[in-house]
Amino acid sequence: MITDLRSREDRASAVPREDLLPRGRFPLKDWPPSDGTLAVIEPPRLRDLRPPEFVCNLSNANISSWVQPRTHIHGSYLVARSDVTLFGPNHLVSRSGLWSCETRNFKRQYMALVVEAGFCKMHPGVKPQIELAGDLIFLDYDQLHPCHIHTVHEPVFLATPLEPDNWGRWLATTVPKSVQFKAYGQGRKFFCRAAHLWQRNLLRLLGIEDLDLREHDPGKTYFCHDVATIEYSVTDMSVSDTEKQIYADLAQACQRITGDTHGERIFVSRLSYSARHPHHRVLQNEPELIAALAGLGFKAVQPEQLSIAEQIGLFARARCVVALGGAALFSVRFSPPGTTVVTIESSDYFIRGHCMQLSSLGHRFGVIFGQQDLSDPTRVHKRWSIDVQRACAAIQGIL
Repeated sequence: MITDLRSREDRASAVPREDLLPRGRFPLKDWPPSDGTLAVIEPPRLRDLRPPEFVCNLSNANISSWVQPRTHIHGSYLVARSDVTLFGPNHLVSRSGLWSCETRNFKRQYMALVVEAGFCKMHPGVKPQIELAGDLIFLDYDQLHPCHIHTVHEPVFLATPLEPDNWGRWLATTVPKSVQFKAYGQGRKFFCRAAHLWQRNLLRLLGIEDLDLREHDPGKTYFCHDVATIEYSVTDMSVSDTEKQIYADLAQACQRITGDTHGERIFVSRLSYSARHPHHRVLQNEPELIAALAGLGFKAVQPEQLSIAEQIGLFARARCVVALGGAALFSVRFSPPGTTVVTIESSDYFIRGHCMQLSSLGHRFGVIFGQQDLSDPTRVHKRWSIDVQRACAAIQGIL
């Protein structure tokens, strides 16, 4: 009987008070920036950005100008929210419909992400119904019973990025947040997506042990009594001065514990990834590109085949990096300022964010656009190819 009683009590404690939950269908309102802000970690700063040293367009298509010579580097804010529902990567909603997430501007796209079929397949679970109606976003809690909501009683520090399983997003936001957790998260659990081995290994390398961690499932809906997190003025992939120091410190630590096995010129290959995902942005003639780059002294590396520390040490030692535009490009955050980086892009879809990152890091960089196969029915990430001879000539010019 005692066991049964405790079981009933545990179940009751897992159900949030209904008077604290949103009800019915309502439009979301942006949370006022001043509400819940505990500290301005870094204000936005206007900076002159370094332009690419060359642009080699091999796409047979017109690429619109994207270079911004001057822009704001994002600001970072420590915030606290109480008695809020949490769903998706980091969407926090109060009973009155106030809404915040990791970014304070241009955030509608990340609410749209939560309703995409791919996200729901990767992160199944019960969430409020989301309706995107023009410029408005409506939530409907009528079909969400309190028993579907997981209550988080203990104070937590939310660190799941807007794309929960993307290496680039983890480097851009979860890495800095792990350091900020140590500075501002005393007495809290590190509340973060950690379903994959690489995520847990990265967290351990960052000093987040299993005892510090409460695993977050982006498919579920939670009710959090006390959640702190870091919000950004905008998630534009720029790197702030404080963040640059975080990456430099981690790079130095990984250099000390790993050996130099790849040299100073590396090509970041996607061969193994393409074999696992043959319909996702595959460079059709990558082996030919690897062979040609070897003639320029580049060693091909597939970072996912290395330990996390070895990956970081690899980029920390590199003096010239050629990468296919994607999540692995974000590892140049561990390369010292002035590193020569060439990003080879399948299209201009991500080019603004990639260049913002490279510029704000202080790298010398060039851009090469390959040619998409327009017969590929994929909407965005089509298979593509590159004119290897012309691409290598452009790379040789920046060396």
